[in-house]
Amino acid sequence: MYSVVEKIEIFKENYIREYGERKYRKVLSKISSSKKIGNLIHQSQVKQLSPNKNDFLYSLNEIPFFMFSKADTLAIGAVLALELWHNTLNQDYYYLDEYNLNRVFEGIIIDCDKIKLKL
Repeated sequence: MYSVVEKIEIFKENYIREYGERKYRKVLSKISSSKKIGNLIHQSQVKQLSPNKNDFLYSLNEIPFFMFSKADTLAIGAVLALELWHNTLNQDYYYLDEYNLNRVFEGIIIDCDKIKLKL
């Protein structure tokens, strides 16, 4: 059984293998510099609550780069946002345990797969 951190690493490696390092770095840059994601993390800290899968996905839909992106790009963006939130807050404040962090991760993947199937 893999931890969520390990699953995220595997997911990132698979994305890079499929779409390339350049595309991955572009998505990572958009997430890292996004005011929407920064605000999501800030609100999580202020309210002392964890975001759910929809919070991550809705935040991405407000970023122009992701508005017309493929489902795989939305998925990696949301997973990178989850990873950023986890590294910034959750490791120290423990808003989500491993089980619930995994539920958010898997929820992101499942929702993005549904988008992919509709296209």
